[in-house]
Formats: sequence, structure tokens, C-alpha cells
Amino acid sequence: MNIIIAGAGAVGGQAAQALCCRGTDVTVIDTNETVLNRLREHSDVMTIAGNAALAKTLIEARVESADMVLALTG
Repeated sequence: MNIIIAGAGAVGGQAAQALCCRGTDVTVIDTNETVLNRLREHSDVMTIAGNAALAKTLIEARVESADMVLALTG
């Protein structure tokens, strides 16, 4: 399964870690590169620095091949 998560805050980060532990391919999008770096250090996830509301960012995340997109932003 391939899941994209928009938002790497408390909820998005925990969801990414939980899904990753279950063998799911996870891509996390957030505008805060510091949070993305921290998440990458503790999980096997792909991260993209950008605005998930923009089509070009979603295309970069390969949204066309995602099974699910979770919007977990403030």
C-alpha cells in the first residue's frame, strides 16, 4: 500500500511512523524541513518539502499511484 500524508506534525508524524512499521510505503509532505528531517531520522519514510495544496507538490509525491491521501494538517 502507498499512502501520502500531508502534514508532519504530531498526528501526521505518528501516523507515518505507525504505517511505516506495518510495511506501508509512506510519503510525508510538509513545509517545515526541520520536522521532515527529524521524521526521516526515526522512520523509513519519503519526505517532500512543499505545500500539499499545490498540484505540483502532489505530482512530485506521485499522487496518481497513491492508494490513499491523508490530510493531517492544522
